Amino acid sequence: MNVNPRKKAIIEARQRMRLRTDDPMCAYCGESNPARLMLYEGHHVTGRLRDPGLKFVICFNCQHELHDLRAPIAGVTFGKREGPIRARDAARLRALALSCEMQAEYLRRWADELEEGKDCGEARA
Repeated sequence: MNVNPRKKAIIEARQRMRLRTDDPMCAYCGESNPARLMLYEGHHVTGRLRDPGLKFVICFNCQHELHDLRAPIAGVTFGKREGPIRARDAARLRALALSCEMQAEYLRRWADELEEGKDCGEARA
């Protein structure tokens, strides 16, 4: 699909404004195409209802991987606010741990690529 370069530039500029940065990047994989990143609302690391202030920019692919692929396996739920404070805190910690595990995997992959002499961007191309 061919996209008009001017229209594409306008879309990307608007997305940068929504993301509130000129240099947006997915906190997990490093994706920097503004059209592939979620809006400034970002990813709520432990869930919007558990901690609405803890969020960062994430791409749609990582959002899908985290919520639809990894969370069910890890027993992490999003979109819920558990009853007692202890249950909420436990759920918040599980969601945060899942997020940290995903980040750690990308960091290890980038370190391996650097040691092998690869450009870290090659994996995404």
